[in-house]
Amino acid sequence: MAADELRMALAPWYLSIKALHVFSAMAWAWSTAVAWVYYLKPAFRRALANPDDAEARRRRDRFMEAFDRSAAIEHVAFTILIATGLVMFWVSVLSLMRWS
Repeated sequence: MAADELRMALAPWYLSIKALHVFSAMAWAWSTAVAWVYYLKPAFRRALANPDDAEARRRRDRFMEAFDRSAAIEHVAFTILIATGLVMFWVSVLSLMRWS
């Protein structure tokens, strides 16, 4: 009985949960993809093209550290994405299956 009460309590919040789910999906998809394509990959290419350039290596290392920090955002966003997806499934699909 407690599960039904919890499901009914979460039902009015479905759109808010869905908005959080969509935002988490965007954060997960773009947190490291954009950094890799536009910052890290060119920095690696510059460092490989000029192996004696200390500035290119320093820039590559700085971008790599920033990329690692953004990976933390990716992990948190993925966890929220999975949790909100399961909650939405539980609230909507399982409720529909129960009533049909």
